Amino acid sequence: MATYYDIFGQKVQYLSSDPSDVQIGQVWYNSTSNTAKVQGYQAAGVWASSGAMNTGRNQVSGLGTLTAGLAAGTQSPEPNQVLTEEYNGTSWAVGGNLNNGRADLNTFGVQTAGIAAAGDDFPAAPRGTTAAEEYNGSAWTSINPTVGGSYEGGGAAAMGTQTSGLIVGGRTGPAVSYTNATQEYDGTSFSSGTNYPSITQGSMLFGTSITTSIAAGGDSPGGILTGAFSYDGSTWTSINAPTDSRYVGVGSGTSTVGLIFGGALGSPDSRTQTETFDGTCFAADTNMANPRNGFAGGKVSGTSTWAAGGAPGATEEFTGAGAVTQTITTT
Repeated sequence: MATYYDIFGQKVQYLSSDPSDVQIGQVWYNSTSNTAKVQGYQAAGVWASSGAMNTGRNQVSGLGTLTAGLAAGTQSPEPNQVLTEEYNGTSWAVGGNLNNGRADLNTFGVQTAGIAAAGDDFPAAPRGTTAAEEYNGSAWTSINPTVGGSYEGGGAAAMGTQTSGLIVGGRTGPAVSYTNATQEYDGTSFSSGTNYPSITQGSMLFGTSITTSIAAGGDSPGGILTGAFSYDGSTWTSINAPTDSRYVGVGSGTSTVGLIFGGALGSPDSRTQTETFDGTCFAADTNMANPRNGFAGGKVSGTSTWAAGGAPGATEEFTGAGAVTQTITTT
């Protein structure tokens, strides 16, 4: 019978750590973790369950990466409005409290350099605050306020980095008052940008800067929006629409490798739909296990992210299609 060496002409590598440059089908043994591994390929994204938040909640907002995420705020119960939790890719730990407790925060950045702005300061009236804060990995510090208070745009309606962020739409006042305002953040101050083409709240945004951003879906007085737009810092341009219409989902990734997931078509509807974006078109991918809206999610990567809170308190992790390192097990 032919052996592995006969077929492939080489032995399994015995290494102290996983190699950095691997090929599909390559097999090696990691002596540090005592595991055999293979570089495989998955044709579609995969959602997998992970550790639950310490305090499950709705209308919570998130930011960060798969291994360094952040979730902050909630509407009820009221004492939990200031809560922040940090995610390390496996479990959640309590972080520093917000200075201004609220829900539906507009969040962007990473765990050690994150921004949380505006939001719903329920039960204050009129609802909608201009307060903004910056997170350094352990504590929140107040920064210059937004140019307009908004809520129920939520974490879904913001994207970018600590020095180049964007907020689109939202609702203001004690009644339903939608806006198409765009706010840009330069690392110091918020300023008005070019108005979004539609009055909206809950759009799903992703991108790496003000000049390379994508907005999809959203809710308007006339119903759920179906379109999507790109923004170059001065002009909104219509692009191909998502395959599934919704709002208050989460967007993650770049303007060429993006992702939108979860959301709603109305109350109390929640969605599991996940879609990838390749710079031109959206395409349906593997659905989440749990329908979610009003939830937190990572926003940095279009190929690896997380979702937590909302209707369920559980956490799910997403790994996109492509090469993936798998541990070889025996049964």
